[in-house]
Amino acid sequence: MGSKTRGTGQTPGVWDHSLTTRPINDLIGKIQKKESELLNSGTTPEVVVCGAGAAGTELAFAFKQRWSDLFKKDVKVTLVANDDTILKGVHESVLV
Repeated sequence: MGSKTRGTGQTPGVWDHSLTTRPINDLIGKIQKKESELLNSGTTPEVVVCGAGAAGTELAFAFKQRWSDLFKKDVKVTLVANDDTILKGVHESVLV
């Protein structure tokens, strides 16, 4: 099943409402299934991406664009990191 964030198993609702990115080959199918569930229930999602490295930052941008277009409204996306900056350790020119 891939890696898991430590402690999420004890947080109510995490596994009921989350999309795991591992295995990566299954990710598009998981996203499409979740989109169908949300559309059928009339629910506009709010997205929280855990991890502010390159992959998490890219996912945050991708979900913002994809789901804002799909749900025809501005979808809120929050990027959660254990530091006060995203993309920690990258050269400052990347962030400009």
